[in-house]
Amino acid sequence: MDADRTVEVVNDGDGLVFLGDTGDVEDLLWAWGLLEDSEQIEHLQPGTALGLAAGAVQAGAEAIAEGGRWVKLTPESARAVEAMGFMESKIPGVRHAMIGRPGDIEQWVQIEQGTLTNLTNPAYLAGIAGVLAQVAKHQEMKAIKDYLARIDAKVDELLRAHRDDRLARVIGAGFDIRSAVVVLEDVGRVDDDTWSTVQGHYGTLSHALSSVVLRLDSIAAQQEDVKLKKLARTAAQAESEVAELLAIAARCFELQDALDILRLERAAQESLEDLSALRRSLAEDRKEHRDELLTAIDGMLARLHEVGVVADSNTVLHLRISRAVVASVNAVGDAVDEFRAPLGLDPSHRAISSTPWRDSLRNPRHLETAAKEVRRRGEVVTPPPATVAYRLLEQRRRRRNEDG
Repeated sequence: MDADRTVEVVNDGDGLVFLGDTGDVEDLLWAWGLLEDSEQIEHLQPGTALGLAAGAVQAGAEAIAEGGRWVKLTPESARAVEAMGFMESKIPGVRHAMIGRPGDIEQWVQIEQGTLTNLTNPAYLAGIAGVLAQVAKHQEMKAIKDYLARIDAKVDELLRAHRDDRLARVIGAGFDIRSAVVVLEDVGRVDDDTWSTVQGHYGTLSHALSSVVLRLDSIAAQQEDVKLKKLARTAAQAESEVAELLAIAARCFELQDALDILRLERAAQESLEDLSALRRSLAEDRKEHRDELLTAIDGMLARLHEVGVVADSNTVLHLRISRAVVASVNAVGDAVDEFRAPLGLDPSHRAISSTPWRDSLRNPRHLETAAKEVRRRGEVVTPPPATVAYRLLEQRRRRRNEDG
């Protein structure tokens, strides 16, 4: 085995880092179909210390500088690399593998760790895992910024417009956090003074996200009225407000990622033990906040979906209003799916198809809904669609009775 034809692969559950000679890393990624999905690590974080590994483990920094590339862990990338097998390490949640090419064989295979790698060194792995955590957060920040630009969200304006003081405080937190990131990029470290200006903003962002959750729960609760015109108004309001709330939540996540990067850099300046513990703590905290928000979003979507189905069942008598409600519900679902994308989450919305009016006239459930409304009004002559629905339904009932 040619020791120069080896690549170290580290997997922290969120991403993969490939370390080795630039050509070897790119050849391996190309063979696995991941080259286009990979990014050179040093390009992801211009101006930062990039050395969660550098300060403590020089070998890790050198490996990254020479040709380290990062790939987000997705179902596709996981399938590509899992066949090679990963070994558990002493760093919780971190696995590793050594991949190489024996002789003239073109296939990349897993090889013995032996003396060819630093992967058995806990300090080295702790530093690399720190780099992985930092890179993932940088990538998510970039994806969130692209998302906010794409939807043209003026987040600070939205925050100022809200009466909720906990949301308004996000503006000031953003100023402080962005200033601290600039210091990190310029100086390469997080000093005590810089950290003191931002460390309290974890609470600011958590409280803001809690406010978003409460508003989403309130929007779901507002969709309880049985009157179609009222549902049309609340669905339209939901369409507007949910888009704003998701933009605010995205900004909170972006700022949380920036805070985490600052905190990781600070921990790396102190000890690798602190770094490993912090990396796990931040991952757990991140999951808790996001699960709470996603639960509220899913509950709201489920309620809106019910509203959309009810509206569609009223197509015979209320075509225009029915179409408007379904359109609002689908717009909310599309906004949620667009919000989920930069967080690395798959779409979750089930779009509702509006039933054509003529098809509604052949739908027993739609006809029953129309007939109930006609009977409730005590009239069968207006509006014309109601007359049609009522007569068709009555004809079907008579035929069933005659056949019986």
